[in-house]
Amino acid sequence: PFGPFERVGTAAGGTLPGLGLGLALIGCSQLSALWQLYLAEAIEDPTVELAKGDSAVDDLYAVAPKDFTRARNARAAELTRAGHREAAAAVRRLRRPSPSLWATNQLARLDPEAIASFVEAVSQLRRAQLRDPGAAGEAQRRQRTELDALVDRARRKLADHGYATTQETLRRISSTLLGAAVDRALAEALRRGRLTEELAAPGFEVFEG
Repeated sequence: PFGPFERVGTAAGGTLPGLGLGLALIGCSQLSALWQLYLAEAIEDPTVELAKGDSAVDDLYAVAPKDFTRARNARAAELTRAGHREAAAAVRRLRRPSPSLWATNQLARLDPEAIASFVEAVSQLRRAQLRDPGAAGEAQRRQRTELDALVDRARRKLADHGYATTQETLRRISSTLLGAAVDRALAEALRRGRLTEELAAPGFEVFEG
């Protein structure tokens, strides 16, 4: 994860951490625009924050929804006492996940290889739809098999923690998995178990380029 200045340097094409090379490559007006972009992103998604809060975010996303608010407030207080006020503020902004979103995020902790394989299966299906329609059937079967296995794993996680596993809950998990897998940034959040909201399943148009 990048801190604010590291993100600016990287966005500018720099290869060194911090402002360093980034400032040499871009002007002040461009830097200001990039900084505003960072601030807007951090406000919208509190997981885009300083490194001191990073492990706290991962820990909190592992906590069951019924315990989330208490754990979040306790962790924010710890960070404040340690002098990490920005990280504490970011932690306080985290919203309690729904049971279905929480279960989806747990898949990255339960079986990261299965998540990585599913993201690749979705990518393979998209390539087949675009370039090799004859292979699309097999790619679609692979995606469906891996998706069903992940949804079932999430269902068992919910049941283990006393949450209802209705068809609607499972549909929301399935939609979120698919919605994340077709987007590069969201796929990375899925791999890390850090999705911040449920997603709609993508339409066929995403496979049309």
